[in-house]
Amino acid sequence: KEASTEELRQQWAKVLVAEVRKPGTFSNKVLRTIDEVDPEVASNFQKLCENRLGKFILKHLSGELLYERLQEFVSAGLLTDPGVGIQSFEFTIIQDSSNNKLQFAKFNEFAIAFIFEGISNISIVDKIFSYKNEKLSCKVYIPTSTGLAIASIFDYDELLRVEQLKSKIIEKNPDIDVKIWKKVGSNFIKMK
Repeated sequence: KEASTEELRQQWAKVLVAEVRKPGTFSNKVLRTIDEVDPEVASNFQKLCENRLGKFILKHLSGELLYERLQEFVSAGLLTDPGVGIQSFEFTIIQDSSNNKLQFAKFNEFAIAFIFEGISNISIVDKIFSYKNEKLSCKVYIPTSTGLAIASIFDYDELLRVEQLKSKIIEKNPDIDVKIWKKVGSNFIKMK
């Protein structure tokens, strides 16, 4: 869904309302960026942020950005410059209550995990995922702190994004039992 200029104005108005209600909610840098960013760049960034999961924008959802578009976001101070490297987030390795090793990735309110044993045969490695030092990595774009602050005003469904990540892992490896976990207090609990 393309964001219209009016929709963007409404989103930016949310920032101003939040700032009036509680001064200091957004930094001067964020407010300056909102004021100065080109409307087309802002609209494209809003669309890109639909694919955000926690602090990252997942490439398997957003697709690979054209170099020119990526540079627009970097120049506007919305995304970190990936340079010549690959940006990714790594799953961590944890043990569950049954002493199974899990590949585990936590975000804000949800996490995703699957049993680690047998991962050496994993066929998930491709343009989106990589596997190194016994850890799975997911390729991403990384917003700047300003980009994250701006992304926070856009509608966001973290559970939907986690479910999409789970589907992508299962699509590549149907035998892997991927589970979604939900944050309860300061812990994550496996969802049924």
